[in-house]
Amino acid sequence: MLPANTPTVGRRMNPTFQVDGVEVVLHPLDMVPVAVDQLGVRIGSLAEHGQSICDALDELLVGLGANLRTRSGAGSQFKEPWGPT
Repeated sequence: MLPANTPTVGRRMNPTFQVDGVEVVLHPLDMVPVAVDQLGVRIGSLAEHGQSICDALDELLVGLGANLRTRSGAGSQFKEPWGPT
């Protein structure tokens, strides 16, 4: 999560939340795995925003697939790993 004033692509891809009184924005393109032992004390839950988080990830993954399909034409270095659609 980044500060809410961070530039975003769009509301669906970058939902905002209140975390411990601070407005933050989800940037799925910047998500990385973090080991549980590296996390601090739990300060809240985003469970009520689960659909917004899923929508943001869907936007990322569907957008990535669409981008790969448009670039996978003849002679392109981009190929669909899942085969033709």
